[in-house]
Amino acid sequence: STDDKEGRKVVWAEGHEVSMPLDINKYEPPIPTQLAGEVYACGGITGYSDPENIKKFPDAIPEGMEVVASEKLHGSCCVVYYDGTNVHVASKGFASKGLAIEDSRDTTGRRTNFYWRCVENEGVDKALARISEAFGGLPVTLYGEALPAQDLKYGIDPQKPTIRAFDIKVGHSY
Repeated sequence: STDDKEGRKVVWAEGHEVSMPLDINKYEPPIPTQLAGEVYACGGITGYSDPENIKKFPDAIPEGMEVVASEKLHGSCCVVYYDGTNVHVASKGFASKGLAIEDSRDTTGRRTNFYWRCVENEGVDKALARISEAFGGLPVTLYGEALPAQDLKYGIDPQKPTIRAFDIKVGHSY
């Protein structure tokens, strides 16, 4: 039992959805300044799959089966989309909504957005253009981990952020 938003005692049955009667909203933490930016609708850009936690599937791996596990880098997912003419950059959250981040610069001409700086530092825009050309002009999307974005720095200079690709989509094929 608990009090509802008017202070009345209420008993809830197990499984009852209580967020609306209790006026509970999901907390969305603010986006850090260096990861934020003005966004625009970008047809063609898409987010990446959202793998499930293995703990939810205790019987997924049969007893005795050999499994190879690798570590996921702890950065921030970056999506880079080349439509055959222009490069579009987004975070996982923006890309899943069909949005890309504007390329903004400070008064010295330095890019202000962390994801755009990763793309620039590694020449991802030029690489995707070459891949597109090799495949007859098909659109190309790179899904990668932008580093260093969180507490693990991996020895990377924060002033020279980088990106590590984990998948590339050409047209509709990965």
